[in-house]
Amino acid sequence: MNYRIVFNLAVCILAAFVLLVLIGVNIFSNIEKRKTFYYFLWSLVSVTIVMVIDIVSYSLRLNNNNNVDPLVFKILDAILHISTHAASYAFLLYCLSFSKMPFKKCTITSVISGIIGILSSITLIVNIFTGYLHTFEYVDGTLTMIKSNYAFLVFTYLWINFLIETIIIIIIKDIKVSERIAYLLFVLLPASALVFHVIYPGYSIFTFAIIASFLAHFIYFYVQRGLTIQKQEKELSEKQIELTISQIRPHFIYNCLSSISYLCTKDPEQAVEAIDDFSSFLRVNFSNISQNKIVPFSQELEHTMKYVKLEKMRFEDRVRVYFDIRVDSFQIPSLTLQPLVENAVKHGICKRAEGGTIVIKTSETDKEYLVEVADDGVGFDPNVPPSDGRVHVGLANVEKRLKSMVKGRLEIYSKINKGTKMTIHIPK
Repeated sequence: MNYRIVFNLAVCILAAFVLLVLIGVNIFSNIEKRKTFYYFLWSLVSVTIVMVIDIVSYSLRLNNNNNVDPLVFKILDAILHISTHAASYAFLLYCLSFSKMPFKKCTITSVISGIIGILSSITLIVNIFTGYLHTFEYVDGTLTMIKSNYAFLVFTYLWINFLIETIIIIIIKDIKVSERIAYLLFVLLPASALVFHVIYPGYSIFTFAIIASFLAHFIYFYVQRGLTIQKQEKELSEKQIELTISQIRPHFIYNCLSSISYLCTKDPEQAVEAIDDFSSFLRVNFSNISQNKIVPFSQELEHTMKYVKLEKMRFEDRVRVYFDIRVDSFQIPSLTLQPLVENAVKHGICKRAEGGTIVIKTSETDKEYLVEVADDGVGFDPNVPPSDGRVHVGLANVEKRLKSMVKGRLEIYSKINKGTKMTIHIPK
């Protein structure tokens, strides 16, 4: 048994498996399908075809005594090198796609390379019948490749593309040093292995280099892409939080000023007291809101109690609020409890002529902290959108900010004419 061929066959099988996995991951991942993606995929598929052809060729060579027609190996060899040319051309396009070179230069480069590749492929096809570059013959019962002095031309197209790709990667602007190194290694590793292959053609070192370069390149950029997505998601989350805060501020201020406006005509002295409370509230709490902070629950409770005081000045005995605080040693996003109480006041108990009662309660389990706001107001159907034509941002904002900032959630249970219970769940 020829152990060299067995070794090469095993390497090609391993390479084909790795490449098929990379192809599958690329196709079924949620990566944005741009030209760059398709060029890289084209490279993967072309190299996989090369590995499959090598597997077939090495499998046939394992038993040379069967005297397989050398023409079969000539055809396989031509297809193998043409597929290698296709992979090389695809990677050149891949480099051009992210090079930010002028369109005209990219087009000229790709066209010239494509023409050279076509001519090289035609030469390989002609070589099947002429043996001008190399041929396969049985010598003493062993299949042998017989090379001419021009055999080096088989790899000329690869060298040309390696050189162009290296230049492109070196002159690319506005990329990280680590990315430039990753691209260069992806080109130079197979190029170095090809030199070794030309000098010592017996072992598939070039195949090893192909596996290593594709795998390393994919892992590097897949990890980089993951980090980029994570950063983008964080930025998006922060922007959403800023948006919700911008919605909450005028929403809350409008209602407080509305209450104070009511007191100005009914009880000016209470209005002055309410203005003092309101200004104190803004001075102490808006600093935390503007910074999107997670604050101690005791601070958020104080915030809510000031709001309740303002509303009680307006609605007097129609608003009855009771506190059952069993635990307060946890953190909560600022301005999450107050909107729930505001919702209970405005859309729950104050829609009854006699008003109603709100109970604010905290508790804890082994896994989470619970904050409950329950009222005995008119209730509503959570599955039916509001019919008053207004945009109610309070509850939606609370839900978004809980999820974004503490991975919490808001649970709402309501029954018409029975009341509403809203529960904040904050994981420990």
